[in-house]
Amino acid sequence: MSFDPFGSDGQVFPLEGGRPPIVLRSDEMEHPVASRGRRRVVTKYSEITHLTTTTQAVWIGAKRSVYILGRGMFAQTGGPENLLRALARRIAESPGGAQQLDRMAAIELEARSVGPLRATWAMAGICVAVFALQLFIGPAIEAVGNFTPAFFRDGDTWRVVTANLIHAAPHFPLHLGLNMLALVVLGALVERPLGAFRTVTIMGVSGVCAMATSGLVDSVPVVGASGVVFGLVGAAVWLEFAWADRLPAWWRYPRRSLLLLLVINGVIGFLVPVISGSAHMGGFFGGFVAAAALTRRPARSNQPSGWIVASSVAVVAITGLAIASAGWELTRPGQYTARHAARLARLPGISVLELNDTAWLIAISTDPSRELMEAALLLAEQAVDETERRDPNILDTLAEVQFMLGWPERAVETIDEAIAHAPDISYFQEQRRRFTGDRDADDRPAAPLAPWFNSPSEPETPSIYDEPGLTV
Repeated sequence: MSFDPFGSDGQVFPLEGGRPPIVLRSDEMEHPVASRGRRRVVTKYSEITHLTTTTQAVWIGAKRSVYILGRGMFAQTGGPENLLRALARRIAESPGGAQQLDRMAAIELEARSVGPLRATWAMAGICVAVFALQLFIGPAIEAVGNFTPAFFRDGDTWRVVTANLIHAAPHFPLHLGLNMLALVVLGALVERPLGAFRTVTIMGVSGVCAMATSGLVDSVPVVGASGVVFGLVGAAVWLEFAWADRLPAWWRYPRRSLLLLLVINGVIGFLVPVISGSAHMGGFFGGFVAAAALTRRPARSNQPSGWIVASSVAVVAITGLAIASAGWELTRPGQYTARHAARLARLPGISVLELNDTAWLIAISTDPSRELMEAALLLAEQAVDETERRDPNILDTLAEVQFMLGWPERAVETIDEAIAHAPDISYFQEQRRRFTGDRDADDRPAAPLAPWFNSPSEPETPSIYDEPGLTV
């Protein structure tokens, strides 16, 4: 088939692999939705908002979505450029086409003048710096900065901010890596059209809403920037539906894929125990509402109003104050680890997970003080009571604490209860041998592979309770 870039109605652009061609008709174009798949749509020329090519693809922005067609799918050399020229000609010949092309030119000019992603990279930099502190100082950073509703209600208001900056470290660096990758990709979708001031405010609102929603639904500690990431998803969804005609095509993400990604990640958040789906949901709605409130002015080139600048400055100031407050709590006179354990023992609403894990970490730490061990006993007893003495792992933690306090007889009685619940697990039998003296007291057996949400296994890194440098 010969190619005529200025043909009449029914002009076609052949595609590779036997796929139906792109067809230009009098007032509409029939084309694939993407480079992969066979789904096709019809887009009217009046709905096209921006056209461009890159070294890899053709980008067709429309009011309903953006369509990314790879160069490799075109059967003829120069097919992408010829398609855009033909589309521009047909748009120009349509009613109002000249004004439509002028708007596209303005969008293209504005897109070329955008500066670096200051807010996005600053947020990523802070998270990486905090992660480095976690590696250097230890788990105390997570203990003082995570969001736990009971601690928040007891006066640790900074946690609603600092928890967004902390990630599981160092045993799960993938947590940081995935969040930072998503942050940079989604931050670009939001910061390019809205600028740094609005993006900072969206991130701040998203983070607070994520932690607040998590606190209303769950009682377990929460850390991570995923609430902020979902806030950026919410802002991107708002922009896609409200600002589609103002955005360059390469600043957008195909609408169907964006919504599918949102649904999949939302479902995963509620199915996987270690992921806080409620935090993701809160962050999404926080970002969506914040973007709607901040986009009343139609053009990015306009200078942000005073209240927008003030809101972003407030977010930065509150973040700095929260970090300073957490730092003061960590370093003020007295032993932070002892204060932390004592508060856990007296505060209502602490999850069994946190009670048990903290007691276990104290028990296996290097030369814990008597004060810490007595706090661990209170925590372990409370966890056992809340599980009605039915969980062998939690009973094992109590037995370990009793043994480390110098009460081997009580430890044997408690581990016997664990054995009764799990007679086939040799670990508990070996613990009993250790408590009775048949095994060396320092020869703690390797813990079995327990569920990730309730494993008293020995950590690979020093415990928070092995941090003598925290005593000032």
